[in-house]
Amino acid sequence: MIAKITLCVSLFIQSPIELKRATTYNAEINQCDSEPLITADGSLIDLYKLENNKLRWCALSRDLIWDEYRQKLHSYDTTVFRGFFSFGDTLVVESISSPQINGKWVVHDCMNKRYKRSIDFLFDAKNNKHKLGLCTDVKIINK
Repeated sequence: MIAKITLCVSLFIQSPIELKRATTYNAEINQCDSEPLITADGSLIDLYKLENNKLRWCALSRDLIWDEYRQKLHSYDTTVFRGFFSFGDTLVVESISSPQINGKWVVHDCMNKRYKRSIDFLFDAKNNKHKLGLCTDVKIINK
């Protein structure tokens, strides 16, 4: 007797995540905390690489980041640090109105708790030709 085996493969395709807002930020005390060169995941920002556009790092709002350690610290709020992305993930970002932010970005930081469904792109303060202002047509198209 010959047995017929059927193999079913299911693929999970993540649809684009539309964000409410996107902005740029600089590694400065007035835009970060008292240690602006250290990101939320503990990474050290190399200012030489940042100046020469060799770093494409971003910060996500806390509702988009998955971090079990921070979930315990914020156990009173079940909406934070239970998102889709972890620190170190590479995102592909797309915007029609601001093509300078299109492409791959690595998650190293998180935003202030007042922001939801938002992304912040790290740029050098002295060499920031890419001033974004407030951009509202941004999507994360895959992970």
